[in-house]
Amino acid sequence: MGKKLSTPEVHSELEAARKHYQRSRQEQAEAVSRLLAYKKHRVAEIKESHTFRKNAQIKEIYQECAEALGVPVPEARRLMGSVEKLSEKLPETYGLYQLGKTDLASLQKINRSIEGIQHRPELMEKLDGELTTKARELNSEELDNWLKQRVPQLDVKAHQDRYERGKEKHYIAFKHLDDGTTRVHGLISTLAADRIQQMLLAKARNTPRKTVSQGGEAGTPVERTQPQRMADIFTNALTNGLQDGSASTSANTTTTLRGADSQDSQLPLPRAVGDTADATASAETPLATDPTTGPTGTGAAKIGILIPVQTIIGESDDPAISWDRTWMLPASEARAIAADTTVKHDWYAVGVNKETSSGAAAETSTGVGEVVTVTKARTSPASTRADDFDQWVSKTDPEAQNLLTKTYESRTARDHQRNAILIRDGQCQTTGCTEPGWAAEIDHKQSFETGGVTTGENLQTLCKACRAPRGAVGSSGGERPLPLCCR
Repeated sequence: MGKKLSTPEVHSELEAARKHYQRSRQEQAEAVSRLLAYKKHRVAEIKESHTFRKNAQIKEIYQECAEALGVPVPEARRLMGSVEKLSEKLPETYGLYQLGKTDLASLQKINRSIEGIQHRPELMEKLDGELTTKARELNSEELDNWLKQRVPQLDVKAHQDRYERGKEKHYIAFKHLDDGTTRVHGLISTLAADRIQQMLLAKARNTPRKTVSQGGEAGTPVERTQPQRMADIFTNALTNGLQDGSASTSANTTTTLRGADSQDSQLPLPRAVGDTADATASAETPLATDPTTGPTGTGAAKIGILIPVQTIIGESDDPAISWDRTWMLPASEARAIAADTTVKHDWYAVGVNKETSSGAAAETSTGVGEVVTVTKARTSPASTRADDFDQWVSKTDPEAQNLLTKTYESRTARDHQRNAILIRDGQCQTTGCTEPGWAAEIDHKQSFETGGVTTGENLQTLCKACRAPRGAVGSSGGERPLPLCCR
């Protein structure tokens, strides 16, 4: 939780704030519950049999509720609908919400996650019991990541079906604002979006912070933040790509573009969801993972996913999971990636310990389990057939070649050791932080300058916001790893 508070008085302020915030959530829950009761009574009073006129009266009820909350009608409908759905499907979790133990943001993420299994009472009851613990312990982003892993475990087929339906929801939209900027929003393939995000970050890290101003005082250096540089690169790349007439959904389309740093880069235009050329592969228990390569250079990207061995060889349909534990991939997609011989995969055999907990607690663990060994394979499997894969796995020596226990004399972690740390940690290791590991830094727990060694036990993933200041105790003095995609 950070350093100890100086005095009891200071601690009392923190506790008072916590209790006040919980009371405010209780009051919000009470207000929404009363509005739901009001709506129920009003709807029961409607005698109108004509559907159109009945819906008009229900709309008036929502208008009254929106005025009571002081929000627009669509927001009131979403809010009341979310709470009503939770009360029907997950009564124990709804009880937590009423007590102020969980917030509205978490509630909305829960409702979205159960879309594909809400018709299964036995799964709802099971998830409800688990959420009584998770919804208390995790913030909304942590809970969202847990749900992304847990719900597919409950019903693999439902997750696959939802993944397929998601392909029909893709869109892109532009909202022009009054200050010369435009808000761009949309839905695209997660597999494509993750690559784009990593490529933009990689190029932004290699782009000078200061650029020469083209407006105002010409020639004046202007400093651009990393998100601003990513936006510049994205805009230039997309504009140039479309102007070149290279935009296509062809399986092998890759467009050469010029980024904001005036260096040629490759930003492949993604195909439809489910198309997996240029993606990456991996496997599990022993979890073998591999990131797949796209183009090379400062804009190239690798995606790391973890695939259960049983999934690769076709004995299971358990989904794969990204290294950062933020998205899942159906078994069919994961197998297609693993079997793709047109790209170069880096394979890692990953050993996981699923005996760290028992009973219900074991069922609520993440989809990966505790990573205990990560071994870089010298060769790729001959194929994804069971016999070839078993032979490949048998060639690894997890204890002797475990990258998590190897010690290096250098101050910075080697590439494969860095990947091993990312596989183990997934995200920033600060409690409550969900920054993806690939966008963070690999830092020493005990600084290298004070005798800390470069080994897995002394390395951890920390995002820039959570790292100790340069030169502080526990800091590696400003160690900055190369971007994952720059190889």
